[in-house]
Formats: sequence, C-alpha cells, structure tokens
Amino acid sequence: VNVSAAHLNEELIEVLAQAIDHYKIPPNALEIEITESAMMMNLDSCSVILDAIREMGINISIDDFGTGYSSMKYLQKLSFDAVKIDRSFVDYITENSHNRFIVEAIISITNGLGINVIAEGVERKEDLDLLIQLGCVGFQGFYFSRPIGPEKILKFMIDNIEQKQKSA
Repeated sequence: VNVSAAHLNEELIEVLAQAIDHYKIPPNALEIEITESAMMMNLDSCSVILDAIREMGINISIDDFGTGYSSMKYLQKLSFDAVKIDRSFVDYITENSHNRFIVEAIISITNGLGINVIAEGVERKEDLDLLIQLGCVGFQGFYFSRPIGPEKILKFMIDNIEQKQKSA
C-alpha cells in the first residue's frame, strides 16, 4: 500500500488496525510503501508512526530509493523491511557502469543492515541476472508482467505457482 506524506499520521495507525481486524489480514501480509519525500516532511514524527506500524507486524519499505533525498540517516534512524531501488538506476544496468555502481552500493549497504532490496523496473533478463548476482532479493517490472487488474491477479498468481511446480 503506497502511503503519501499527507496520510503519514496517527490516524493511519488506527486505519491499519481496523483494516487488519475487519478483513482478518495477517499483519505481516501487508506492506506499507513510503517515498523518501514523504519521510522528509518530519523525520521525528515519521519515526514514531513507522515504529508503531512495525510493532503491529506490518512491513515497511522505502519506495523509489535514490531519487529524492537519499540519506543514510533514514536507514540509520528508521526501521525498514525493504528498500525499493528506483527503476532509473535499474534500467539497462548491464550497460551503464554508473548505475551498476550505485545499485551495487545500495545493495551492499542495505544487505549489511539486514534490509531487503527490491529492484523496480526490471525489464530484461540480463538486468535480472546481474541484480541477482549483486545480491538483490526482490524484483518488479515488465519482465515479469505488465500491470493487471484485480480481477486477473488471482489467475496470474495461480498460473505462476503451477508453472513453478511443473518446472521443479
């Protein structure tokens, strides 16, 4: 669930708790994505809110890492489960040594801190292979699927599980 700066407040904690209770969602099945710019609004209050969300068992990730106000301070002060590397660094990573260096550094730092890394915008197998080699653990992008609506997501998931079972 993407959360904007406007929604990163005490009320969000209450809304999440009600949704988990009402829909009987396991908290760890839910992930909140926050952009760097949303965190810049007020780092101290953001820290309190994110700590409360994590205490509920909900996962938290920084979205579009590297595009805004990237700071190691976020990684030091705030607790995250994942960092999502922006697609602008991932696209054609095998052909762009500057992007490769940046992505490799992000992966190294976050892995060292015990934070998962997700690469956004993966569109080519060679980029995926390099990201795996560098230690990235999660991926999203057109290489896997174009955006699909909620009515098709269940079929997509079932088809992928069946395909993996057949190839195993």
